[in-house]
Amino acid sequence: MSSEREVVETVWLDASLLMVGNLHQPAGILRTSAHLFRAWWGSGFSNFRLCRIDVARGGYSLVEPEELMRRFEPPPPPPAPRPRGRLAARAARRLARALPAPARSCLRALLQPRPARPAPPPLLDFGPGDLLLHLGGSWVVPGSSALTEQIHRRRGLRVCHLIYDLIPVLLPQFFPQGMIDAFRDYLVPAIRQSGLLLAISEHTRRDLELFARQEGLALPPVEVVRLGDDLPPAGARCAPPPGLAAGHPFVLSVGTLEVRKNHHLLYHLWRRLAQRHGDRLPRLVLAGAPGWMADDLLHQLRTDPLTRDSVVHLPGCRDWELGWLYRHCLFTLYPSHYEGWGLPVAEALAYGKPVVCSDAASLPEVGPGMCVLLDPCDLPAWLAAVERLLFDPAALRELQELARGFRGTSWQGTAARCVAHLERHFGPAFRLPASGLARPA
Repeated sequence: MSSEREVVETVWLDASLLMVGNLHQPAGILRTSAHLFRAWWGSGFSNFRLCRIDVARGGYSLVEPEELMRRFEPPPPPPAPRPRGRLAARAARRLARALPAPARSCLRALLQPRPARPAPPPLLDFGPGDLLLHLGGSWVVPGSSALTEQIHRRRGLRVCHLIYDLIPVLLPQFFPQGMIDAFRDYLVPAIRQSGLLLAISEHTRRDLELFARQEGLALPPVEVVRLGDDLPPAGARCAPPPGLAAGHPFVLSVGTLEVRKNHHLLYHLWRRLAQRHGDRLPRLVLAGAPGWMADDLLHQLRTDPLTRDSVVHLPGCRDWELGWLYRHCLFTLYPSHYEGWGLPVAEALAYGKPVVCSDAASLPEVGPGMCVLLDPCDLPAWLAAVERLLFDPAALRELQELARGFRGTSWQGTAARCVAHLERHFGPAFRLPASGLARPA
């Protein structure tokens, strides 16, 4: 247990990723950060504040919670193009054609209205009683860990990092070289500066222990928190996402399209099934934004005559759309090579949906005894399992019964367990106002 057990003056959440990420097309880290922020903000803690990193200026600046809450609102529709006279439009086109490409870019930039930039907010002066929470993803900002470590040493700032996985250093073949280097530059200082690490699975905790031994690092206490798997209700927004029609059967796979998630297996799987069953085959829906090293797969899916009509790619799904997909799918597939947790597996089980997933890394922890677990490289095994669920109603009902025994975890519960771990290691941290009133989340 940490020796830093004193009253925490202010709990600071690093909201840098939430302030720049696309919250209407979120990946796992963004979704987790958003759910935890909203749970803590809704609890009404009086000493809970938000900040964002400013590496260029060497510090953190304040973020108003209302500014972040506005980012969760639906994006406005694109503005209608302003009419221009025919002569002016023709002259602009002639001028653009006459200029070289770099000059055309400069011309477009000059013609665009440029709003005045407000003065940057002052940098924060953290106190030694403050606690800074990193909820993941800060490694994409070069220099962020080094800056946090400087403030930690200079001001006595207490630090906690939420660690999802160590995949970029364990399986570098699944990442561009720049991401591998950035992650390593983040991870070592994060371990060194933290008074506590939160891991999202027992498997991630073991990976942390192994990495620390290999690197000769003193590992701080590591606590495991199970991520939530509840999605907000759709309310009146219950129409199917674009490309799907109510009543048409489909199988679902949720996750960013990147090589580690093993969508290549799904492509070959559905290709084989299309060869065997033709029009009897339900559609496969891939819900996830394109990630790195996915261009070849997307080209194959679009152009292969056997998959271009039987595989639907939905690159952007909000939580309520994911809820619709989980409710209406036959079952879900998740063949990832390695995961820190496996949020789509837990979400599918929370909806009572059967899951066929990889047996790698943390995935067996999500729903023990409730999923069909397969080697992510064994295409024949996946083909046999999926074919059986598609065309043997008794097999599908049997797996549905197993899924119905799943006991889900709320994001409010995950947030509360994080608070309990933080206060166990750092002392009293989150304070409620005298009224005890919660804010609307």
